[in-house]
Amino acid sequence: MKSQTNDNKSLSASMKEIVLERKPDESATERWKRLYRAKGGPLVGWLLDEAVNRKMDVPALARELGVTIGYLSQLHSGMRETANISREFAAACGVYLGVPAVVVQVVAGHLTLLDFVCATDLDRWVEQLGVEGEGASAQLACGAQLGTEELWLLPQLVQVLTSVASIHQTRARFG
Repeated sequence: MKSQTNDNKSLSASMKEIVLERKPDESATERWKRLYRAKGGPLVGWLLDEAVNRKMDVPALARELGVTIGYLSQLHSGMRETANISREFAAACGVYLGVPAVVVQVVAGHLTLLDFVCATDLDRWVEQLGVEGEGASAQLACGAQLGTEELWLLPQLVQVLTSVASIHQTRARFG
């Protein structure tokens, strides 16, 4: 029981720090920088920040996510790596944060944005587009069809995903 009290105190202290670090006119960029510097990483920072927004305490946050205070504390301290969270926990975090679970997995480091792009498929699609021109299409591994407009956007999508993945990985590495 004493360990749970210490876990709660540590997380509660971090939530108080969030309140002190916030600026009334904080931009989205400033907020994300703050979340990436958070103890435990950006996912833990985001969860605690949202709990502060909702005026929730640590036990309420743990209940909302379906985990124990100890589990949250282990993520917070780094004893457990956020990159190893379960799908169920990612889904619970997604519901709580109002984002798809895959966004949680990216922020947690479980997935990188580059995991969504297959270079060989991209090369094949672009080649197909060049050969077939108007009316070209390509089939994704999941079975979905991409038409001409989507194929033209793929190179831009890859650039954006690569850029965002690079920014995310740099922030995760250097805080």
